[in-house]
Amino acid sequence: MYGNAFYGGDPDYGSGVIFELSPPASSGGAWTQKVLYAFDSGSGMDGANPVGNLVFDAAGNLYGGTAGGGAGSIYCGESGCGVVFQLKPPAISGGSWTESVIYEFFTTGTTDGFGPSGVLLGPGGVLYGTTAYGGAAGVGTFFKLTPPLSSGMWAEKILYNFTGTSGDSRFPNALTAGKKGILYGTAGFGGSANDGTVFQLMPPTAGGTWTESVLYSFTGGSDGAAPPAGVVLDPAGNLFGTTSRGGTVPCAGAGCGTVYELSPPATSGGSWTETTLHDFAGGRDGFAPSAGNLLYTKGVLFGTTEGGGTTSNYGTVYRIVP
Repeated sequence: MYGNAFYGGDPDYGSGVIFELSPPASSGGAWTQKVLYAFDSGSGMDGANPVGNLVFDAAGNLYGGTAGGGAGSIYCGESGCGVVFQLKPPAISGGSWTESVIYEFFTTGTTDGFGPSGVLLGPGGVLYGTTAYGGAAGVGTFFKLTPPLSSGMWAEKILYNFTGTSGDSRFPNALTAGKKGILYGTAGFGGSANDGTVFQLMPPTAGGTWTESVLYSFTGGSDGAAPPAGVVLDPAGNLFGTTSRGGTVPCAGAGCGTVYELSPPATSGGSWTETTLHDFAGGRDGFAPSAGNLLYTKGVLFGTTEGGGTTSNYGTVYRIVP
């Protein structure tokens, strides 16, 4: 398994790492962790603080995004506006992975996005992703990165600018690929109550543009508020995710968060149906889920919370069984 850590790598602080977890050789043994790459906590030119999902291409190269780092700008300050990076596997077994920055945000103009949330691999090696900030309205973008024909930087194109209006989303999270090229995502704010949304991005027909539509607007009540991460899909097309606030149990007056399901409409043009699968209760049950769900066999969901637990209040790993 492959993942990222927002911090770590440097003993004193660290700007994050990309790691690998290898399963044990025999049943019941320990998994082995290996850091594939540690981001430079000094210059930050290689990126800093990786976030969101990672993706492999057919050649075994690994791609992802960082919340900071890069060339930086007056707008983002010394921390930089974030990058999309590529990690090439070693040529020989046991060698080092090689990192290269393939795009630096907010270097192509004042309407570029910044703060990427991971990437998805599309046809022809194209990468798709979102930025939580920037764009024409300053509340996030949906972008495409096209690989160069030979050497050089990848070419970015903004496919949609989120508007943050009452019918749109603000500050989008990572995307998930569905059928027929449709992409699904969430946003921590925006929608009819400004408590976050689940949205879809429809690919264009010939000569057209991508179209964004909000599938559900959270109200901040029992249905939850502020989804912190993307969604997962089951074979029937249902979407599953979490909200970091809201629900029926209060946590500092804001709600402890929820696990939800969105079911597609029975007929074309109908509304999606939201169902709360679990209200976090704090304490041992946990609160404030910090990431989306992992869909397991037969609909079982796994995830994590930032707070709660038995003693330390450092969070939990949970399972939701249908």
